[in-house]
Amino acid sequence: MIRLFVSDLDGTLLTNDKLTNYRVSDENRQALSTLINSGVRFVAASGRHHNNSIQIAEDLGFPFDAIGSNGATIMRNGKCIRHQHVDREQITYVIDTLYEMNSWDRIGCFVANNNYEHIFNEPHNWLFNKFEDSYKKGQFGPCLDIPLNEYIHNPHSPIPTKLVIEIKEGEDINEWLTICRDKFADGFDIFASGSIYIEFVAPSVSKGEAIRYLMKEYNLNEDEVAVIGDAANDISMFLTCNHSYCMHTATPSVKKYADKIVKTAAEAMFDVLAKNERERTQQF
Repeated sequence: MIRLFVSDLDGTLLTNDKLTNYRVSDENRQALSTLINSGVRFVAASGRHHNNSIQIAEDLGFPFDAIGSNGATIMRNGKCIRHQHVDREQITYVIDTLYEMNSWDRIGCFVANNNYEHIFNEPHNWLFNKFEDSYKKGQFGPCLDIPLNEYIHNPHSPIPTKLVIEIKEGEDINEWLTICRDKFADGFDIFASGSIYIEFVAPSVSKGEAIRYLMKEYNLNEDEVAVIGDAANDISMFLTCNHSYCMHTATPSVKKYADKIVKTAAEAMFDVLAKNERERTQQF
């Protein structure tokens, strides 16, 4: 019996992967309601800060637990029960090196802390303005008006949970991923999140590792968990349990790790409901 369903947000549960237009479709909303009412626990797992999941839960009227920042934070019953931030000295080295590279015409970067604050390489640049607009729409946390290099050298500033690089249009994400891993592999897990983001988190932090933590909290095994995602940062989820779904929009390199390909998150949720119903029938 599947007792836990974990879903990625952007490109999976939400309509698309754009911060400026996240929405749970009517189909996914109905399926999620049916799933939760059947007794299956739901958890949102996202590269976003966990506050985004809390906002979505409030909008839907379905309270649920959340994995945030690609596994760096875990929310249970409205409380943060786990937070793994990056090492201050190591992330300071990364930030200082990025400033020395002076490639801001090709990339932008920011850090996020557990206060839901975001600090950019340059206040009011193209990247800052993009997310400031999302903040005004209630879809993102506050954007602090301080350069990232000043923030990180202030010993009293909260330690970042993660660092994010966004590449500009026309840039090759694989090229930048190689550059980042060659320069900064020690002390971080570095991975692509979607098609334009590269994220730095503490070693061993992942959505999959966070799910394993919650499985212990909920006293569940691999056969009682189902997951769905659409990107490389979801592969770790696929490897944690015996029921994995991948969106049809994912790349072949991601799809190959999942058990089943679906067109919507609702399709996966109804498949879980059908599996549970078959198991109930077999028990009688």
